[in-house]
Amino acid sequence: MSFLPEGVCLLLAGAQQQDTSIVERSDVERGPAKTRRIASDPMVTVSGILRFKTAAAYAAYRAWFYSAYGANAGAGWWSWIDPRTATTRQVRFIPGSMGALTPLTGRYAISQQSVGFEYLETPESLGLNRTYNGDLERVYSFDPDRAFGTAPYNNGQLPVTYSRISGRKGGTAQVFNFGYVDPGSNSAQQGLYTSAEMQPAWEPNKTYVISIYMATGSETAHIGRGVRLRWNTEPAFVEALLNPPMSSSFQRYAWRVRWGVAVEGNGALFITTDEGIPRFGAIAFDDLAVTEGAELLPYLPPEPSP
Repeated sequence: MSFLPEGVCLLLAGAQQQDTSIVERSDVERGPAKTRRIASDPMVTVSGILRFKTAAAYAAYRAWFYSAYGANAGAGWWSWIDPRTATTRQVRFIPGSMGALTPLTGRYAISQQSVGFEYLETPESLGLNRTYNGDLERVYSFDPDRAFGTAPYNNGQLPVTYSRISGRKGGTAQVFNFGYVDPGSNSAQQGLYTSAEMQPAWEPNKTYVISIYMATGSETAHIGRGVRLRWNTEPAFVEALLNPPMSSSFQRYAWRVRWGVAVEGNGALFITTDEGIPRFGAIAFDDLAVTEGAELLPYLPPEPSP
């Protein structure tokens, strides 16, 4: 879908977002009013001022607004980047919401117009955690020391044992304890792999934020080490948002990832230490989150498994 033409922007000053109610209220003769939910997702209305930076920009906007390939006179959906979440939303103009064009300089060289548009706030656009076991509480029935949907990432082929410890905020965390081997000249990483049992498949041309809490024992060789993502299919873009040196306390690590046409198969995810000789010792993992969109959100609990 199309975006606003170049030279046209929504001013943040004075802009407003308002949810429409999805609850119906019925008064009764006595007692509190009855309420019931009448829709699964709310419509959100956005009101503000469109600024046209040049007369040519306004002319392009008018052509785009009435074109069947643009806003289709207000009847069509178009793409808008929400400055609050940095996500792309599909929006449409609200009938009757457009005000008069107001010039700010002579001959309308710069002008502006009040508008309103709306979008449907779906669970995906709310930034919900896509994982089924992101808190790593569910374990395999055949291996109660290993969180469901996880396995150690261990391309150095170190011996590994599994265990559970207290989580960062109650519950339990997953621990992979990598045993010592003669490192030789091997360059390897240790970390966490998640399978298709952990989250839905990645979708092409979408942006996600991945975050996890990690810690390592104070006696291990992982202290001070960096953390990274690894892939069999490289995303179009990866940006580290939080990547402190590893310590014995839980710290949050986060990355913004944008996929192109090709995506990693089966929703797989590899979170590992940086490259170097294999290092022995325990690494603990807790509260994995994968959210759609570009904004790093506070940790959210995982979605129910399908």
